[in-house]
This record gives sequence, structure tokens and C-alpha cells, in this order.
Amino acid sequence: MTAPNKAEAEQIVRSLLSARLIACANVTDPVTSHYWWGGQIETSEEVSVIMKSTSALYPKVEAVIKAQHSYDCPAIVSWALTQGNAEYFDWIDQETQKTA
Repeated sequence: MTAPNKAEAEQIVRSLLSARLIACANVTDPVTSHYWWGGQIETSEEVSVIMKSTSALYPKVEAVIKAQHSYDCPAIVSWALTQGNAEYFDWIDQETQKTA
């Protein structure tokens, strides 16, 4: 996900963490984004956020982001993780299955 500023990114991340919809998030500030919007090429500084969750929780994560995000069309994408540290994947599962 990208956000217009660190405060908005962190507010969304805190909501998702509190609801146990994500186990972790990395907030990178700033990133320079180049994109098409309104028929022209735009450039802006944004905050990039990488969140760790499960595919089963994706619909809920997306709903929370859309409800709190200030963009008309927030960049919310998901990548399937097919390989990695099994212990880390177990940790994500454990932290997102606990009740808030």
C-alpha cells in the first residue's frame, strides 16, 4: 500500500494491527511515485507500506484500508508468498489468529 504521508499510513497500520488482521508492517518514508492519473503523468512523494498477513484475511485488510484511506483509488496489492522461512510464516499465522 502507499499513503500520502506517514501519519495516515501509521494510523491505518495501527488499526490493522489492533484488529489482528496483520502481524507486521514496514513503513518506508518517503518514496517517489510516478503514475498516470487524470490522463496525465504525475509525480509525488508518498509512504510505502508492506504488511504481512494471510490470504484468508486479505478481504478484511482491504476493507479497513479503503475505509480509512484518503485516496480515491488506494494502491492495495497482494503478493502470494510461496517460499520463505517457515517459522516466520507460522508467526504470521499465530499473530493474526489471536483475538484482539
